[in-house]
Amino acid sequence: MNGKNRRVRGCFSRGIPTFTILKAPLPETPPIPPLPTYNLPVFSNSLTENLNLSQKALTQYFETYNYLQKEEEYSYDSNTPGAIIKVRQSNFTNGTVRITKPGIYILQENIAFEPNPNNDFMPTYQQIASGQYPVGTAGAYHLGFFAAITVEANGVILDLNGKTIQQTKLHNLQQRFYANIEMASAPFIPNQGPGDFSNPSNFVAGEKVLIKNGVLALSSHHGIHGNKMKDIIIQNLSTKEFEVAGIALNGAINSILDNIIIDSTSLDIRVLSTYSQARFIRSFLKTVKTNYPTTTIGAKSIDTIIDELNTGLEEAKNAVMVGNTPSNMFGNNNFADGYDGNVYGLVLNVNGVVINGFIETRPSSAIGNQDIYLQDITIKNIISRPVEIIALNATPASGGAYAGSRQAGPVGDVLEIENITDTDRTYKENILANAQLIIAKNNDPKLGTTNIEMPIVNWAENNTDLSGVMDANNYYYVKGGDSMGHTMKGNIGLFISAGENIRVNGFIINTITSKGSAVGPDASGLYQGGDSRGVIVTGSANIDLDSSVITNVTTENSNATAQNIQVLGTSTNIKKDGVPITV
Repeated sequence: MNGKNRRVRGCFSRGIPTFTILKAPLPETPPIPPLPTYNLPVFSNSLTENLNLSQKALTQYFETYNYLQKEEEYSYDSNTPGAIIKVRQSNFTNGTVRITKPGIYILQENIAFEPNPNNDFMPTYQQIASGQYPVGTAGAYHLGFFAAITVEANGVILDLNGKTIQQTKLHNLQQRFYANIEMASAPFIPNQGPGDFSNPSNFVAGEKVLIKNGVLALSSHHGIHGNKMKDIIIQNLSTKEFEVAGIALNGAINSILDNIIIDSTSLDIRVLSTYSQARFIRSFLKTVKTNYPTTTIGAKSIDTIIDELNTGLEEAKNAVMVGNTPSNMFGNNNFADGYDGNVYGLVLNVNGVVINGFIETRPSSAIGNQDIYLQDITIKNIISRPVEIIALNATPASGGAYAGSRQAGPVGDVLEIENITDTDRTYKENILANAQLIIAKNNDPKLGTTNIEMPIVNWAENNTDLSGVMDANNYYYVKGGDSMGHTMKGNIGLFISAGENIRVNGFIINTITSKGSAVGPDASGLYQGGDSRGVIVTGSANIDLDSSVITNVTTENSNATAQNIQVLGTSTNIKKDGVPITV
């Protein structure tokens, strides 16, 4: 019984259902991702203790930069002001990255710049129409993409993030007017340059800009270039393989350069400056063909001149891209010695171009090049083989480069009169001169900077003696300039032009060299285009050059000079390591 009872109870027990109530788990709240942050710069005491109050305030501005904890991909003119903005190679595929909004811009990868190769590296019609890359009157892009990045905003950190920006080999050849970083919306201020690149209403310079931590490499002109910038810091940066200047700041105010290495101009340059001139002149030839379709120079039609020029350019390009020197007029047989003009390491100049003669007295109207501090600057291997180009005077002469005092084509391209004059003083044609002359013949309305005069056009067409033409028209040879009419000033490591209150604390300059002897005397009888200088200070006041080492400043031109430091003009209070330097 006891067992039965146990069984019944057991059976009964089995018949009673038992329930386990399972509670559905509450959905987990996904973790809130941390807001993106950026490590703002911290400037060392060894730097800040040497700054003036305004410069210290500038470093504090960036140390406490008020940014949004929001990440975005770069998008032209539409990024959120103050955001953290990622910049990638893909952003450069179709043109310049224009920074028009404040924010923190960070490179995500190395940049090889070669925009719009299927459109001859020029802006497309759609890009022009949208306003992104304006051309025409006061349009900055009518000679192509002049920079990989433009900074045209107030309050920008551009962090290269250890990456490199450079042109590709092909773009370097085809776009011979370029800076890796341009500190403004255009490469020239209004009313300057070989054409209209800007006007007072559309020119915008960078203000309160920090550029740091990276490498600027292959460039046909500059690593960094700018006009009218204010409150700029460039830090922990190197630039190399440039052809004109490593860094050129025209008109900077209250700025700092710290830990900068400028090392080595480009030396493997297979084309002369005429190649660039020929590429840029093509658009003007198209205009002539549209307006004057039957025009000629001698027996050659506009169509023939265009075809011959394009063929010559294509031959040169094909040669360079396989590592050869072009065999036509564009080839640079001294390619191993670099650019065929003067070159500079670091330029500090007042607002505007630095292409005319030395400014020996700072003009009362000068803007900028004031209150600049430089620390730990290295400049080395500034080398070129400058070539003087003899020109004919223009009547009346209206100034310096870009067709001012010299007869030149539409982009400031000097008519190289000696190279196109035969032994009997008649015209010896080449494909570039033919293009320059047919534009001059049809220069109504005026095409660019063209000021080649009709007596010279007639001389070329009529096969007459140049001597008689020069006598009859009061023409004479103009010396002392390069292929663009720039006044030749020699190769220079550090060039301070009309500056005020500039201190350089700790700098090394090594190997500033001018090659060759293809530079004759200018109007003053000097061969200054063949000169080499470690440092030149001209028309400046209150300049301190401290803790300097300058070595190996040389020239191959027996009529030129090589100097470690030179002071020119009405410069006052110029010191090296506390010791005054006299003019």
